[in-house]
Amino acid sequence: LLQILIPSVVWFSLMAITAGALNAAGKFRFASLGQAIQNCTMIVALAAALYWQLSLESLALLTMLGIAATAALHVWMYSRVYSWRMPTGSAIAETIRILKKFLPCIITLGALELNIFIDQIFASYLPAGSVSLLYYTQAFVRLPLGIVVAAFATVLLPVLTRVAVRTPRRLSFHLYEALKVVLWVTIPSVVAMGILGYPAFSTLMVSERFSLEQASRAAQLLCLFACGVPFFAANRIIIAIYHARHDTIIPTIVTLATTMINTLLNMMLIGPLGIYGLVG
Repeated sequence: LLQILIPSVVWFSLMAITAGALNAAGKFRFASLGQAIQNCTMIVALAAALYWQLSLESLALLTMLGIAATAALHVWMYSRVYSWRMPTGSAIAETIRILKKFLPCIITLGALELNIFIDQIFASYLPAGSVSLLYYTQAFVRLPLGIVVAAFATVLLPVLTRVAVRTPRRLSFHLYEALKVVLWVTIPSVVAMGILGYPAFSTLMVSERFSLEQASRAAQLLCLFACGVPFFAANRIIIAIYHARHDTIIPTIVTLATTMINTLLNMMLIGPLGIYGLVG
């Protein structure tokens, strides 16, 4: 399956680069719509595989083809905004300067995914089904972060960059206002996940392989995980402030430190608390 899907890394990279260029030109609509189109192609591939009883390999191939088609749409939209020309010497110099800051940004912006990956490694040592239980819970938590916070941070970054260049003293004001917005969105989300966690899992997930007891455990995990959503959201905004000031070192150091703390806490709490220790 990895051999079939590995070319999708190229298509995802192409989408990321073209979407970033479109965002820089103020064309946020298509960059956001492109992700929705990509999700739709994955849903269509899954529905086709279920309807025609296709193999898992066929599903992977259909998924990759859908991602490639979405990447082609991104390239088409890019062509409508920008012209295709060979880069100039100054453009190459700027690209090299950006690449030097690329690795720290990967670590910083992938902090949540990195810690989730570490949690899943620890969960693999727990009883069967723990990895899936953790994955389903984290998927619910990603909804407000991926739909609202990530989009808001993407739109906010060009604004913060202009403010950092022209009137850097106003960055604190923009930080305060941005934090208010994300907290007004994420705090109700935390309450909703706490109240609707069990009804959601028992309605959407319960089947022959997912019992009501597992739905109850997933709801409890979701309540614990949801408490961190406002902090994840605030962290994303604060990182945008640092990046607007072209500072990628401090966020990277903080990310590595928190990842180490998360790993140590997992080692300490997985014994007495099991899967709840990973989320806590």
